Amino acid sequence: MSDEKTRSQEIRRHAHRLAAEGLGAALNMWELDRYYPDQADQDRLERELLQIIARLRKQGGAA
Repeated sequence: MSDEKTRSQEIRRHAHRLAAEGLGAALNMWELDRYYPDQADQDRLERELLQIIARLRKQGGAA
């Protein structure tokens, strides 16, 4: 594998890890009830965001 391709993959993995960290921090700080008064909507959004975070972590190499 070329050095350029390896570097590109490292950058992509790092970007996925940063995105997962950012979403996780936002989810912890976000007042879901402020924007989604219905508890079912809050729960659904939280589950979806957690799934996205998990996929990003996996793609970033942090399982």
